[in-house]
Amino acid sequence: REKLIGLFSIERQFEKSDDVDTQLYDGFFSPADRAAMDIIRETDPNNLAALDIEFDDKRIKPLLFRYRARNFPGTLDEQEQRRWALHCREVFESQIEEYMLNLENLVHEHES
Repeated sequence: REKLIGLFSIERQFEKSDDVDTQLYDGFFSPADRAAMDIIRETDPNNLAALDIEFDDKRIKPLLFRYRARNFPGTLDEQEQRRWALHCREVFESQIEEYMLNLENLVHEHES
């Protein structure tokens, strides 16, 4: 029992990230922000860009953009489409080297 309590009492240190997607784990949203997110979920996707909601948490605005881009790409204007394409490219390029290394390791691992 004490070992179990000890395991759960260990605070894990996570590397800070500039990526708003991984910042989801940095903390909980306030009740006001959660209420605003309810409004977002209830809003017609075509009207999401016009929402004028103030958020306490700085993560929500970029998350809203990514939510729209991932789930309702047809609602993005030309500038937003370019912004989303650039983001996707940056994510891809930042991860391709690690992906290729993992792929090579898998090939070597499963060679006969």
